[in-house]
Amino acid sequence: MKKLLSLLFALTMLLSLAACGGSESPPSSSGTASNPTTEKDVYTITLSHQYATTTAFHEMCIWWEEQLETRSGGQIQVEIFPSAQLMPADQEFTAMLDGRIQANTCNSALLASFDESFCIFEMPFLFGDSYESMKNLAVFCRTPEFKELIAAPVEAKGIKVYPTYLDGAREISTTKTPVKSLDDLKGLKLRSTGGRFSELTGQTYGFNTMAIAAAELPTALMQGTVDGQMMNPVYVYQVKSPVKYYTIIPFDYTAVDPINVSASFYNSLPAELQQLMDDVGVELFDYSVQYTTELLDDSYKMIKEDMGCEIYTLSEEDYARAAELAKTVWAAYEEQIPNGSKLIQLASEIVDGTYTE
Repeated sequence: MKKLLSLLFALTMLLSLAACGGSESPPSSSGTASNPTTEKDVYTITLSHQYATTTAFHEMCIWWEEQLETRSGGQIQVEIFPSAQLMPADQEFTAMLDGRIQANTCNSALLASFDESFCIFEMPFLFGDSYESMKNLAVFCRTPEFKELIAAPVEAKGIKVYPTYLDGAREISTTKTPVKSLDDLKGLKLRSTGGRFSELTGQTYGFNTMAIAAAELPTALMQGTVDGQMMNPVYVYQVKSPVKYYTIIPFDYTAVDPINVSASFYNSLPAELQQLMDDVGVELFDYSVQYTTELLDDSYKMIKEDMGCEIYTLSEEDYARAAELAKTVWAAYEEQIPNGSKLIQLASEIVDGTYTE
């Protein structure tokens, strides 16, 4: 009897298993597969920079982040670390090349460590005053020569460059001694971006230069480490630099601050996201020039009214003499930098209106 019951139980189990195994879901009426849609990969960009969150430099990074995240449908995510939170600015390129970060923004003097042609933006008076330089650099940074002779060599070394121009030309602001004439520059110690030709610029005009990171500059000014700075008007106002006097002299244009991206990261992206990066990069320059142009008038006004600084311009005679002295620095660039003469000529043609593509 027990054997019979066991046999009946086993038979029942087998029939049940057969019934379960043989049941299949009917095909869908639409004829599509029932597998769920595969989610797209998400690519994260860690961006490091040395600037305060109140600056135009950080604002450009925010705009870039918003554009990439929105237009990629969230496939690209950007994490921004300002004020040198992750590392000093001079370590960012190494970090991009070894994959610790994927992007940064920095002044063009730092980019000159990758390709010396970037020193073109250290040339005093080359692109005009802050207002003129907006128009002139917008043309210069879109020329085939810029792409071929400046951006391409940097990309070949592992960094893609998306230029912006922010804050206008670097001019002179001081803490104790006003610069009312060209001769007042003599003997001053001024903060510079530390580019290859900044020391020669100082020698040409009679002042000394000291490279100081932007994050450390306010302290250096307050402690008297330097007498003043070569700094842009928008930046001076946005960070409320501790200075008392401001003089309009266009000493360099190293506020061409590209957003730079690791080429290996860029190459890991699908083609459509690479195209998006490039499209946003082109639009970034237009946005930066519009943004800064609108701020220039307000910045000069607020440097005077809100910060209480005295603002000076050189006499016509001194300005002409300063512009002529600048050619000493240009000549050194032409002599020392491959294609230097070609790039100086290009900039000069853009400024005088004779450039044709």
